[in-house]
Amino acid sequence: MAARRTTGAAAGRDSKVRSRAGGEDKAPAQAAGESGGMGFADAITIATTVLLLVAFVMMDKVLGEHFNTGMFFTH
Repeated sequence: MAARRTTGAAAGRDSKVRSRAGGEDKAPAQAAGESGGMGFADAITIATTVLLLVAFVMMDKVLGEHFNTGMFFTH
């Protein structure tokens, strides 16, 4: 049988949700978190775009050399 938990009201802890209690202003915490440069999602977006463009140019070079049908690399 599992042991009984002793946290909560029985252990003397306040059971109210602290985020609903109020008294704290969350605006300064959010402003401090967004002060540093580029985020992870922005970096992934830029890297994906660059890699897709490189893949497009490489495939066009292959098509141009082997099949003479590339947009930029034809014989």
